[in-house]
Amino acid sequence: MSGSAPTRKKKIAVLGSGVGAMTAAFELTSVPGWKDEYEVTVYQQGFRLGGKGASGRNRKASDRIEEHGLHVWLGFYENAFNMMRRCYEELGRNPNMPLSSWDEAFKKFSYVGVMESIEGEDAGIRGLEVDPDWVFWIEHFRENKHTPGQGKEFLSIWDVAGEMIGLALHAFETSPYGPPQGAPVPGANPDSAASQTPPPENTSPPVGLASAEGARKESFLADLATMTVGVVGSALGLVARRSNASSQRHRTRLVVGPTTAHLQLLRARELARASHEHGSTICEILADLREWLWDEIEHIVEQNTVLRRLWILIDLITSGLRGVVFDGVLEHGWDVIDKYDLVEWLRRNGANELTLRSGIIRGTYDFVFAYEKGDTRRPNMAAGAMVRAMLRMLFEYRGAIFWKMQAGMGDVVFAPLYIVLKSRGVRFEFFHRVTKLELDASKTEIERIRIDRQVWIKPPPTGPQEPPRHEDDAPIQQAPLVLETDEAPPSEQPESVRPAHLREYYPLFSTKGLLSWPSEPLYEQIVDGDALRAGWTKLNYNLESFWSSWKPVEKRVLKKGEDFDIVVLGIALGALPFICQELIEHSRQWKDMVEHIPTVQTQSMQLWMRPSLQNLGWNGASSCVAGYAQPENTYCDMTHLINRENWPVGTPEDPNRDYPGSLAYFAGPLLDADLLRPFPVASIPVSTTHLPPPQAPFVGATDPSVSLFAPPSSTATPTGIAAAALQRDGLPPPWDHDFPRRMHEAVRRISVEWLTKNPGVLWPLATTTHDEDELNWFFLVDPRHRDGKARFDAQYWRANIDPSERYVMSPKGSTHYRLHSDKSGFENLFLAGDWTKNGLNTGCVESAAMSGMQVSRAICGFPENIVGDYDVRGTTPALGPVEVLGEYDGAVAVLFLPENDVRRMLPNGLELEEQEITPPGFHPLVITLGAREGARFSFPRSLLHRNYLEVMNAIPFVRMTGFSLGRGPFTYVPRFYVTDPLMAGGGLLFWGFDTELASVEIRDKRGTSTPERLWQVRSPLRRFCALTASMQGREAFRSLEDWLDRGPICKLPIRNAGSNPACKTEAIARNVKALSSMLSQPILTRSARGLGPFVSACLDWGLGRCEVRPLDGRVTLDDEYLAGPMRGKYDITGFDATTSHSFGFQIRTRWKLSLPAPSGLASRLVELGQGKNKLALRSLL
Repeated sequence: MSGSAPTRKKKIAVLGSGVGAMTAAFELTSVPGWKDEYEVTVYQQGFRLGGKGASGRNRKASDRIEEHGLHVWLGFYENAFNMMRRCYEELGRNPNMPLSSWDEAFKKFSYVGVMESIEGEDAGIRGLEVDPDWVFWIEHFRENKHTPGQGKEFLSIWDVAGEMIGLALHAFETSPYGPPQGAPVPGANPDSAASQTPPPENTSPPVGLASAEGARKESFLADLATMTVGVVGSALGLVARRSNASSQRHRTRLVVGPTTAHLQLLRARELARASHEHGSTICEILADLREWLWDEIEHIVEQNTVLRRLWILIDLITSGLRGVVFDGVLEHGWDVIDKYDLVEWLRRNGANELTLRSGIIRGTYDFVFAYEKGDTRRPNMAAGAMVRAMLRMLFEYRGAIFWKMQAGMGDVVFAPLYIVLKSRGVRFEFFHRVTKLELDASKTEIERIRIDRQVWIKPPPTGPQEPPRHEDDAPIQQAPLVLETDEAPPSEQPESVRPAHLREYYPLFSTKGLLSWPSEPLYEQIVDGDALRAGWTKLNYNLESFWSSWKPVEKRVLKKGEDFDIVVLGIALGALPFICQELIEHSRQWKDMVEHIPTVQTQSMQLWMRPSLQNLGWNGASSCVAGYAQPENTYCDMTHLINRENWPVGTPEDPNRDYPGSLAYFAGPLLDADLLRPFPVASIPVSTTHLPPPQAPFVGATDPSVSLFAPPSSTATPTGIAAAALQRDGLPPPWDHDFPRRMHEAVRRISVEWLTKNPGVLWPLATTTHDEDELNWFFLVDPRHRDGKARFDAQYWRANIDPSERYVMSPKGSTHYRLHSDKSGFENLFLAGDWTKNGLNTGCVESAAMSGMQVSRAICGFPENIVGDYDVRGTTPALGPVEVLGEYDGAVAVLFLPENDVRRMLPNGLELEEQEITPPGFHPLVITLGAREGARFSFPRSLLHRNYLEVMNAIPFVRMTGFSLGRGPFTYVPRFYVTDPLMAGGGLLFWGFDTELASVEIRDKRGTSTPERLWQVRSPLRRFCALTASMQGREAFRSLEDWLDRGPICKLPIRNAGSNPACKTEAIARNVKALSSMLSQPILTRSARGLGPFVSACLDWGLGRCEVRPLDGRVTLDDEYLAGPMRGKYDITGFDATTSHSFGFQIRTRWKLSLPAPSGLASRLVELGQGKNKLALRSLL
């Protein structure tokens, strides 16, 4: 009896261990039965997981937590929290253990703010007892009943815009201009329904700041009405004296005083609730309000805190909403304004300079290290990416605006992930440093991965270890080193809890009952561990350092088909030029990405202070503030972590006690080394107490003449792409092993200098008697009891200088250079990290988690839903709770045909509308030919999943002479041709579309001088059309706008750009608008061969984040309804000719199709999709 051979499992190599990589591994292994399909191995350099989120416990300093920087989780991290909730549930810790559940590991944190810099003001005028240059603006963000990680979708862009108007209304009502507490709406009958303004039915409970506009809840700016009462009284006197004159000057305004301002804001809110179509009217109202308010308070706004903050909020909201309405955000999502810097975008929409230099704006840039090369004089941040993130942070947080981890990020996030993944069967290869990814001969797949094994692991007590051998592996002998050290001997170090049966490195140890990562390797498990320990700092044996002088013990080569089938690249962007040179050389997209998405160095310090926060002079709740003095511009109180550390118990009466009473974290940007003075990149210190003299031999080198401070050979110096990356970021080559020490010392000096000038504002009681600004150094915890500034050496500070540690920026114009996680350009390579184009596009935990989920979805189809990875929702009709979605890969041809011939294709009730795509006398006909993949219902998620081919002929810019479905414009589709009987029947039955089962062929033609692809469709009666197009030499772009912006300009007839750059910019904007309008119109069709009723649905092509490639070719048309001259052959090109003509492009994208309207069955589906009868819906479908 014979049986089929078992299917070989696919081997997945996960490179790196940051949030993106670990999320991908977690989701891939969350699918039931995953072990039958895959083997997953994580390769990680050094001894711990986490990437930029890694933390460690210093076993020589009371197991204190040492982080890469300041890490808090934001309340809108829906996907990241979802993963951690599932992880902790599976972890199943004993309830009596520390951090036994996710809500024990994360706690709400609600006091967040910025620092205002008010230069030149009189502190007495402000009534504030702080340094006159700095004013705290800290808000208590009201907690809500929502829980993060439950899969709740974010609001549409317009819904968020409505919340912004609500915030403006709330800020105004709680300001001195607002109505008295409890007063009725001016001019309205207090008993009327209009004055009650109930919330619309079927709306979700408010999330984030959405609760602010209800019953004067204590949220953003709730204390405005009570602040500095004396100052407000005098200010109102001045305002009142100006009010009459102002009203006389501006009688034509909608807003002429506080009462009309309040009424117009109420009107704006109601208009926003009604429809996004009122956007321009709302913008007019807010602009009037802004103009009136500025006239009223301009002369006192700098001196009056209450009115200044009211102005900043009104100005920001007005400018932001204007940009949303007039810059195409509603239609195309936030990415469309990423070509502007945030301040640039706000300024072009009318923001005042006072607002643009406010603490809110500075704090926003500080929050994401948005400074080119770490230079705080060069702020740069893409408007769309930042506004999206900030609005989610302010309006859509779940539970609280921030959530603080209750231990180090390694303890809270990566230790549980490691334990769960390990128990699932994921294999971890620590001490494996990826050095190169190599392509196959066709340059389409990853063929080899070169890896350095950094150390050997000692055998377990049961027997000797045989180092594994692999074909092509080259073992290297490590020269032993004995170096005197003042560190505790191994016998005095806490032992790890490595199970005896393991033959691999076990990375965790227990501190106060919590499994944690150490800040250095567990040397007792490592061959030559004593030598590694001795030189870890003094000889830079640091295995996580790009400049490490430790030599690998083995060169490994992983081969496709043997060691891996699929590669998940989760290594940070900054390291890619050094390991992906071949990919960058053979892919324009990769080259663009590494050249146009910069990274920035960061610095941080952690201060363990002997006094409590209150005894330092901090007045108020524990808080987090940004926008303070550069470069350590962000401060957060982290005192809650002290109890998780292992400090010796002391008494408050003991003047030398080592137990800290408070803990402060600071973070900020760090200048690139080539800008940092006096710390030049490649200088050799004249003398040092930490390093051997320059003539000392390079440890592990075969040639003893090679110096520790000189390149071992010319071949060791990076060249090409790697050299360019080093030069761009101001970094020395990897043989400069002393560079980390120099930068560490630089950050120490920067931090000490900062503490001599700035603590007094934060902690008025923590300064010296001779200088009210300088820190009292005695307040720093120092077990060695040193004096003065030397006590700082007992704190922790860090220079994040390694290429993989550099923070990924999101400057203007960079978004469309990001690569999608599932579109690397190489068939077996997927990308995981916050540097991908993931729907958030900023450097944060959530962005990385979304990317990792997208990797898993591309590989195995799970998770199907990722919250927030697409933000253009809610502005088109008929998009309801049920829609069909999937992926599309095909061609689009836009033919310029005689207008009269196209008009004859329209049935009664339709007529052509004016448009700007074609020359006069012509009208476009759009032909789409392609594959729809994974077509499925959004609810239930498991339903459908069909792959089929489709051809659609469409006439855009059509309007109805009757208005049963609205005037338009629509895109009329006479017929759909599909290859799937189920989709053909479903289109006819459920959508009312005229669908026809057809034979569609897509194949590459052979035997031609250039590669060509043929798309062809035949109905049962005759051939409809064919498209033959060249597939060679055309660049791929990442969106429609990217194509028109970076590619050859579209020469549309009525707006030929010529050579004038200003005209070109205008032409690009108009072309984007015209083409986007054509491809975004609701489709209109009718069934029964054109005899049935008209139905309409919205087809979203995902133009904001698609891959577009121009096509050159020929379209052949032949169909029964195409009469006379419409049949024939039409040449198309890709927008780069000098005359107007038909054009075409290939597109890869994600699409969504709404339910139709009107349709009785569709209406029934809407009801069922709202959850009223899910079983009936499944049965019906």
